[in-house]
Amino acid sequence: MQRKGFGSRTKPRAQARARELVDEGLKPLVVVGTLEREFGDDAPSERWVKYLIALKKAKDAESDPWDFMAADPDDAAAVIDVLAVVGQRTGKRGFTKAEADAIARVRRAVADVPPWTAYLLARQFLVASTEEADLLVEYLASAPWRRDGRYETAAEAAGLIPHSMEGRNDDESETK
Repeated sequence: MQRKGFGSRTKPRAQARARELVDEGLKPLVVVGTLEREFGDDAPSERWVKYLIALKKAKDAESDPWDFMAADPDDAAAVIDVLAVVGQRTGKRGFTKAEADAIARVRRAVADVPPWTAYLLARQFLVASTEEADLLVEYLASAPWRRDGRYETAAEAAGLIPHSMEGRNDDESETK
């Protein structure tokens, strides 16, 4: 039986069934054997099934709760005050590992970003396309919370109205 690479020519029904079996936590060879019995030549390859399992593990790891005691001390320092502000505003009591990693990355890149802004940007980075992430980086680089004119200059040059910052600063009390 000739195998196909990464499910590119595998029928959608077989791919969906493979995802179901992987979600059940079955081992790769069990998944492949079941799919071969059910779909014959249309079954995804063992390589593709292993790829699905790796994706599932990565996704599961990202949704695991963040553990302060297991975190890198520099990351913990970058995340802990954000957690306090987010908790005050939303009642949220913890972050996932993915959220904490994104927050730490934002805070390491621009140390003076206010906690609430760091949280909002981190959440956006987690779901952003490459193009959207580039825009978020530009926003982060312009640092509108500094009120030094870089953001306004960039917004005017791009023909944008800084409506999200206009007339208010939700982070002022956090930076004093």
